[in-house]
Amino acid sequence: MPQQAGTRKCSLWAKGAVGDWWLTQVFGGHPFRQIMGFNADEAGRRFRDEAASKLPGRTGAYPLIDWGWGRQRVKDYLLDRFGVHWPRSYCTFCCYPVSMGALPAHLERMRTHPDIAGEVLRLEYTAMSLNPNAKLYGRKSLLELFDPTQPRDRACLEAFERELDMPWALYHVVPA
Repeated sequence: MPQQAGTRKCSLWAKGAVGDWWLTQVFGGHPFRQIMGFNADEAGRRFRDEAASKLPGRTGAYPLIDWGWGRQRVKDYLLDRFGVHWPRSYCTFCCYPVSMGALPAHLERMRTHPDIAGEVLRLEYTAMSLNPNAKLYGRKSLLELFDPTQPRDRACLEAFERELDMPWALYHVVPA
């Protein structure tokens, strides 16, 4: 279960390390340019990326920052170009929507995709079964944020109930 305590390193591990491995395999130290999609509202990410990248031959490029395109400009462009709202990518079980002010959008996505909500609720439930302090959002659990009297929330809770409808076992493994 992701935790809010400490430094957020999940993206570095799940995306950065994997991407760096792939780039090393493909380019093997030969010069290449890596296009990063950081928008102008998050210009600080450019400097962190430049400081963190140690790949030989890599040059980072940041066109959205260079063009001055903030998040809204990017969203407007994508809507105009493709005719659909393009939601941000993120891990459904991420604990950071609360600290980033994105919790309402996160919950709306859960309500739109109740089966995903059910999976995340099960993940949190399992973690809290082993450690009651392992709530997804620090002091609040995802389960506490759903109102069973609301039909869309109820769909998420029913998906959670389906997730729990399986055999369960807990094993204590002792090293030999």
